[in-house]
Amino acid sequence: MRVEHPDLLPIPSRTSLIEIVDGASRNGQVASLDWWLYSGIPLEYTEAALETASARNQLDVLQWWKDRAEERQVQLKIGRVMDMASTSGNVEVLEWWLRSQLDFKYDRQAMHHASCHGKVDVLQWWQSSNLQLIFDADCLIGATKHNRPEVLEWWDKSSLPIQYRMCDIEEALEDAIGGGEAARAWWTKKGVDFNANDTEWMKSRDLN
Repeated sequence: MRVEHPDLLPIPSRTSLIEIVDGASRNGQVASLDWWLYSGIPLEYTEAALETASARNQLDVLQWWKDRAEERQVQLKIGRVMDMASTSGNVEVLEWWLRSQLDFKYDRQAMHHASCHGKVDVLQWWQSSNLQLIFDADCLIGATKHNRPEVLEWWDKSSLPIQYRMCDIEEALEDAIGGGEAARAWWTKKGVDFNANDTEWMKSRDLN
């Protein structure tokens, strides 16, 4: 340990240490995190440590940070962990954070990114989580643009109060990945008339 042998190793720069610790978290290297924690060198890291661990489903790493925060008063830097887990489809990570009793924050991006990436199981988790849900029409626009009819179907069946405008949906279809044929077929089956007049075109409508 450096505490006992201060001349054994040169002290890394702060930038290097951040890269090491953030990287160990990202890659699930708990033993490396332990070594640096007990090295006698001040632990340096950024919000990316917990964010990328959440994105990569590194539950052991998340538990390590929580345990060390309790045992050694390591300050936790909790960034957009719920957003990262939602984007990656990591329901187990979302559940871990929910049960962790740690102070995480989230915003509309969590359900928006899940909608764009086709993570229906994540959307279902959010609805069942008893957390306050934050979402808007961009979830439908994003699902349409990314050609995700299964996500549109989930929102339609969810009974959650979400609205859309036909003009926004048409614009999303024009920019859709892969042409958006599946998403267009879903909206057509839903009864959307893309030849409607301007008044209907701009009107906000309830999805369900």
